[in-house]
Amino acid sequence: MGDTTVGGLEQQRDDLARRVEQSTDSVARQTMQQSLELCEARLEDLRQLGSHVARLDAQRELIAQMFASLQTSLARLQTTPASLAAPDVDELRRSVLHLSQQARAVEQAIQEVMTLRQV
Repeated sequence: MGDTTVGGLEQQRDDLARRVEQSTDSVARQTMQQSLELCEARLEDLRQLGSHVARLDAQRELIAQMFASLQTSLARLQTTPASLAAPDVDELRRSVLHLSQQARAVEQAIQEVMTLRQV
């Protein structure tokens, strides 16, 4: 949303609220009230967008860590193939399953953000 921040919008909202209260002309007051409502809606949208971005960033970090974990496990398998035991295979299977679940969660989070952008 460009340079718009929650703090900046809160300041705009407070300024508009003061202007509504100070307005003596009924038409001007009504117009300022509409501006205030639009500003409050933008503020809420920005707050929701912030939580979605934080979720996406957290999901991205989790996926990066899962890939790093899988890479380490595969490197260990390549260096010691004779010592591969059942628990190692189970660990890899759990890691792949967990990664798949996280990928689905990222897809859902992306869909939420795309839905917000369309609104």
